[in-house]
This record gives sequence, structure tokens and C-alpha cells, in this order.
Amino acid sequence: FFSGLFFFLLFSLVMEDPFQIQPDQRGKYEGMYNSTKDLPNAVSGNAARELFKKSGLNNEVLFKIWKLADVDKNGELDKEEFMIAAHLISVEVKKLATVPEVLPSSLARLKAGAAPAATAMDSSFGSGGAFP
Repeated sequence: FFSGLFFFLLFSLVMEDPFQIQPDQRGKYEGMYNSTKDLPNAVSGNAARELFKKSGLNNEVLFKIWKLADVDKNGELDKEEFMIAAHLISVEVKKLATVPEVLPSSLARLKAGAAPAATAMDSSFGSGGAFP
């Protein structure tokens, strides 16, 4: 019994959810949001694009991240949406996981009450991965 419990606990520690934003990460992402914010309560698509392209990720991956993070599909990112995008970029750059097809529940909780991000892709961006 104890050896099974030990391995379960060890496995749980090793398999920590890479999409869960830790408190120190939250502070970093909030600082990035505050320094990038160019609208009263949001970061425009243009400002986000300029910052996110510095990650070195290709446009296709950034497009996928944008579609997950822009939960309300308004072409700009509020603080919670920005943190979702920044964290997905961080996870991808660090190769902790690949960008998922649907927003993980640990990130979706940031935008509780918002429309789910796993909707059909907005055709205005096309399938070529153009990103705002």
C-alpha cells in the first residue's frame, strides 16, 4: 500500500500541470501586461504581436496561441487573456508541452464566465497562421 502511495505522490509531483500559472509567473505576466498595455484596459493585437514575436515562435504557433487566449474574440487581450497567451508562449518556448487544441481548464479559470476558447477558428485570420 505505502509503496503504491509513494509512487502515486512521486508521479503527481513529476507530472505537475505545465499550464498552471504559478504566483511568481503571474507577477511577471502582470508586469509584462502593464508595460505593454496600449488601450485603457487591454493590449491591442498589434502590441501583442510585436511582443510575442520576440519569443521566436513561428506565426502558426502564435496564431494558435492567439486564438486560445483571445477568449472573447474581440482582437485585443485583457489582463487575463494576456496572461493566458504569455503562459502558453512560455510553456511552448521551454518545451514543457505543446500548445493544446483547446484551452486547458487551469488557464480557462482565469476567464471564468467568458465564452469557451475552443470555438471554430475565425476565418478572418485565414488558415495560413496570420496572427493579428
